[in-house]
Amino acid sequence: MATITPKEKDGKIIVYKFRTCVGRDENGRQVSRATTWKIPENLSMTRLTSAAQRAAADWEKQARAEYEKDLYDPEGVKAREVDRTKTDFARFVREEWFPICIDNGERKPKTVSFYHDTAKNIVAHFQGQIVQKITAPVPV
Repeated sequence: MATITPKEKDGKIIVYKFRTCVGRDENGRQVSRATTWKIPENLSMTRLTSAAQRAAADWEKQARAEYEKDLYDPEGVKAREVDRTKTDFARFVREEWFPICIDNGERKPKTVSFYHDTAKNIVAHFQGQIVQKITAPVPV
């Protein structure tokens, strides 16, 4: 069973952390996996716990299946690690940065609007770029 830990900010649960043991390595040590589950917007607080438990159970099955698959396919592990290091800038801003850092209820609506308007130009400039490959400009 996965361990479910709520992460709170100002007394309100913003995300859940899931952690599970998927097996043991050749030395007998536990191999664990972890993930963060973002709470769906349309979910009421009364159904939050049961939804998190269902999501954790589904994720745990997937994590164990991937681990079992990795034991028999080491090349697949390398390919997945390469894919994991490729994060699209626009997707990162929309799906990661804004929900966690900006749209978390800590800022005034006018400030949030300013960030959204500013981000439109930045995202348009870096559209299709991989975050890990963006570097500072070299002075001439």
